Amino acid sequence: MKKAFLCGLVMVAGSVSVFASDYPVMKFGLADGSDVSVQSDGLSMTFDNDRLLVSHSGGLSEIDLSKLTKFYFSGNSSSIESVQDTPGEVEVFSTTGIYLGSYPSDSEARSALADGFYIFRTNTKTYKTNIK
Repeated sequence: MKKAFLCGLVMVAGSVSVFASDYPVMKFGLADGSDVSVQSDGLSMTFDNDRLLVSHSGGLSEIDLSKLTKFYFSGNSSSIESVQDTPGEVEVFSTTGIYLGSYPSDSEARSALADGFYIFRTNTKTYKTNIK
């Protein structure tokens, strides 16, 4: 009986990992109605007391477990858009809000940064972008 249970558990875990690889984004729903989205590539989750630590290619996100209502894989990263080179200075932040630096233009920021999700802020707009 115990062997059958373990075999079933391994099969379920294997099928979940296959399905998860089909989705580029993992979303975490919070009690206030907002979502935290992270790239599922290189995703690793651990617990530290009352926090969920999510390590991903864009950095590290910390989520208070008391505010977490759901989490799921998604094929849609929704607010990520493709933009042309934005003239003027660009400030760059990680998806967790950490200031990463200022660059003379969008294209210079893109060439200097590693692959991942970032928040770019200019004088006229703020947008989330994915560098590949």
